[in-house]
Amino acid sequence: SIARPGLVKLMTLAPELVTEDEVFDLLREQKVIASVGHSLQDYDGACQCLRKGVNHATHLGNAMKGLHHRDVGIIGLAMQNPEMTFDFICDGIHLSPNFIRILAKACELNQMMLITDAMRAAGLDDGEYDLGGQNVIVRGDEARLSDGTLAGSVLTLDKALSNFMKFTNIPLEKAIYLLTMNQAKKLGISETKGSIQVGKDADLVLLSKEYQVIGL
Repeated sequence: SIARPGLVKLMTLAPELVTEDEVFDLLREQKVIASVGHSLQDYDGACQCLRKGVNHATHLGNAMKGLHHRDVGIIGLAMQNPEMTFDFICDGIHLSPNFIRILAKACELNQMMLITDAMRAAGLDDGEYDLGGQNVIVRGDEARLSDGTLAGSVLTLDKALSNFMKFTNIPLEKAIYLLTMNQAKKLGISETKGSIQVGKDADLVLLSKEYQVIGL
């Protein structure tokens, strides 16, 4: 990012593995969003992260401590702090529909961003695929290693949107922000991206009545 200013927009890290606070200072100076992910951070540690400028969470609920009644962890921090944004995989597998409903009730919708975490098999048939040298078995909507561990997903964003609306009963006019303006604001590009307005880039997607992409 120092060599190519502005090239890196977001970096996911496990803060408990970062021994020097200068790392967070550098990310802030370079205007790189520091995101907590693949982390075993507890709630107290997560609060410290927020104070250091880590204000986003990558695929909330996955590859991190769960929400526990004696230690609410990163998930609890996001629920309590509207300034903590997060993305999540809305396939009904990585997070249960019930948990997604809870998130939508406990959090501000402008905190939430839909992602896919899709691997190369997305849109392809069931079978075996490679993911960074690991053999992934895809069956239906699930991508797993041979030991059953989830290995990314085969989700697409139109399906993520449809799932979110179905799981939460939140209408399209509100749910669409989880794919558009929320990300644009987080990345600091909302003046040109994120909504249909005069003077903004015409990044348009045509959806069917079933919310499937039928045109770009």
